[in-house]
Amino acid sequence: MQTFLQNMNMDFDALEDAEVLQELYSEEANWMSFRVHVDMVQAQRDEMKLLLFCSQGSNYSKFREVVAKKYEQSAARFYDIVKKHNPSFRNDVSYLFMHACALLYIGFVEELIHHDPNEDEINRYIYDIATFVRSGMIGILGSPTLEEALENMKLL
Repeated sequence: MQTFLQNMNMDFDALEDAEVLQELYSEEANWMSFRVHVDMVQAQRDEMKLLLFCSQGSNYSKFREVVAKKYEQSAARFYDIVKKHNPSFRNDVSYLFMHACALLYIGFVEELIHHDPNEDEINRYIYDIATFVRSGMIGILGSPTLEEALENMKLL
């Protein structure tokens, strides 16, 4: 469980650099971040299956809640850093929304374990998730387009 949680860590200090933050908006960086998570889940498939589906009554029964809390904390910190680079961006995203996103992330992981996809299916899955999340992130932060988001951050 610790390895999975450690791999969820973002280098927030690096995000203080506007150019590094800009890279996160790229399609390639977004895809790669999901690829890393998928590879991590695939490499720890048996352990993840136990944690997610067979841990009831054990010390690990709160795994979903721990992951959700970690995701929520990371998202809040990320939104604060984006707001610092551009004060017009929103960082007042509701707790319920962030919690729902955290549970959606856990659902993405569960689907990988339930279905044991082949490499082509995994690549399509990552593309779809990355596209969905990237579009939503840009919208929720208050910029309807990527170009506007980058321009607002004074990076174009």
